Amino acid sequence: MVGFEVRLATEADAVAIGIAHSEAWRVAYVDLFPPDFLAKAVAERLRRWPLAYARGAQPAHPTYVPVLDGKVVGLSTIRPSMVSSKTGEILGFYLHPEAWGSGAAWALMQHSLELLSADGFTGVHLWTHPGAHRAHSFYLKAGFAPTGKARSGVMISGFDPVPTVEFFRALGPSYPQKPELANSET
Repeated sequence: MVGFEVRLATEADAVAIGIAHSEAWRVAYVDLFPPDFLAKAVAERLRRWPLAYARGAQPAHPTYVPVLDGKVVGLSTIRPSMVSSKTGEILGFYLHPEAWGSGAAWALMQHSLELLSADGFTGVHLWTHPGAHRAHSFYLKAGFAPTGKARSGVMISGFDPVPTVEFFRALGPSYPQKPELANSET
């Protein structure tokens, strides 16, 4: 079995995070967005992370990274939810496509859920594109369920708002472990 280190991201990880984030978008969303929008979104994600960590600064919310063979292959950014003091939120959860199926996404999700649970949150939610079926499948296997809520937001100036749908799962001292996810992840 492959082992992963999941740890808090540092300034030294910024470029690798940007690569993982932008490549996840480029591959996962190729059929969901017009090419000009996707190209700008990919470039923005590549640029975002070095700026977030510039000159020793820390991003507004903690980001955790899975490390496989010494290489950062993804990211999970978590925070308290804006809708409830008892709910945490996963703001971003992405894995470089080269690491899909490696088990890194499950290790990262498990770590994120453990941190949110340890912080006293009783639930966690996230938002994802309604057409991101690979991500939906992973979230369902990780114990999330769609809530039926949807929203849209502007991601890139000059383009139409992007739709998203909400997924939620309960947390607690003993949330379900799903080791079988190692072969079916985002």
